[in-house]
Amino acid sequence: MLANLLERVEQLARMTALSDSGDLAGLVALQEQAVSLATDLDGGQSVEVGQLARRIAELAESIVLRKLPDVDAAFRDIGNLIDRMQTEAARPAGADAAADLELISAWVANCEGTLSDLEGLLLTIEKNPGDREVLAEIRRAMHTLKGECGVLSLHTAQHLCHEAESLIDERLDAGDTVPVGPLLKLMDWMKAYAARLSSDPKAAPEGHEPLLAALSAARGPTPATPGAEPATRA
Repeated sequence: MLANLLERVEQLARMTALSDSGDLAGLVALQEQAVSLATDLDGGQSVEVGQLARRIAELAESIVLRKLPDVDAAFRDIGNLIDRMQTEAARPAGADAAADLELISAWVANCEGTLSDLEGLLLTIEKNPGDREVLAEIRRAMHTLKGECGVLSLHTAQHLCHEAESLIDERLDAGDTVPVGPLLKLMDWMKAYAARLSSDPKAAPEGHEPLLAALSAARGPTPATPGAEPATRA
């Protein structure tokens, strides 16, 4: 069952990668595939994968029917849902919840150092925006952090790290500087979340919507302003 589920999730991932807003036939096929997967998983062990598949189907349908003002954002949302599906599909059936909580506790114990190191790299980039070696190190660390959050099913944190990673990639691809302010705010949010998890490994993430909006907004180029202050925390 696990292998078959992984194959179907990977098929959805490939269909998503090959789709765009003008490919109506491809989007309809993606929607139908997602609905089929969700229906097959109703009442089964992989309930969360089924719920994610249903959400993908809804987004694909909304793109086809031109119900969404921001199609690019919808495709990003589908990509994030696919990431979560891949993580959940790879999780062994009947995984021990207590073991998951132990893993979260171990991750939290190491998180303070990881986030402090990343914060230091970001402050370095704030002073030297063109340091490609440090930027590459930040990109690698963010990718690792995203992966860890995915394995631990910390999906909101995973989504935020994904947005931060995309922000870095898009700005570098455009030959633009990477805005440090939103990334420092992410470090603050992650530290606060880790602190809550240290007291309660089941703690829900809080107040991520403004941060998500800030990360998304920063993906576009920022006009240079003479005499502007450094992009530190608000």
